[in-house]
Amino acid sequence: MKQLIKENRLPVKKIILIGLFPSFIKKQIYRLKGYKIGKNVSFGIGSILDIRGKCVIGDNCSFGFFSIISGNEFTAGKRCKIRAMTIVMVPKITIGNDVIISETAIIRAAQPFPDSEIVLDDRAHIFPNSIIDPSKYVYIGKESAVGFSSYIFTHSAYKDMLDGYPVIYGSVTVGKAVYIPCNVFIMPGVNLGDNVVVGTGSIITKSFESGSVIVGQPAKLIKTR
Repeated sequence: MKQLIKENRLPVKKIILIGLFPSFIKKQIYRLKGYKIGKNVSFGIGSILDIRGKCVIGDNCSFGFFSIISGNEFTAGKRCKIRAMTIVMVPKITIGNDVIISETAIIRAAQPFPDSEIVLDDRAHIFPNSIIDPSKYVYIGKESAVGFSSYIFTHSAYKDMLDGYPVIYGSVTVGKAVYIPCNVFIMPGVNLGDNVVVGTGSIITKSFESGSVIVGQPAKLIKTR
């Protein structure tokens, strides 16, 4: 199955032409492009915004060096921290207040569709080396964390179905205050309720209700909080 819109690639030319400017010049350039940028927003060396449509950034947000935000729409609340060498490349990107995307995290729609979207609610935290692929819709709830080297995918094989590869698509939702530690893999179509606790190294292949404590490969219910 082919994606319905062109795949995003790294905006190398913009990184070279704009990314190396100091923060105050970048803000002037972005405002001339129509981006709405709040007070005390800072951009590190090499960081770049490549937004083709609506772009709204709240007060006191910071973008670390060589961080890349690319898509059609981008909305960020106040006090967000996009740390160094993160990549966020999704058609629609929405993050709430006090969201942290840590160093080297990758949020990228490998097969971007018109409904490809990532939503990180207030105080969500994406830890280093995590990979989220929102080729379909992904929602991470308030105060939830995606731990070190954890993966969330909304599709299975990236190859063509006509070539015989199993292709499954499904949105992923993670509720409020969900604890996802390191080395967790969440498969397409999974929904986790509020206050779910996941064991380290788990592979989650199905949905679980609020308050579940789950662990295993595949993850199984241990108890309910």
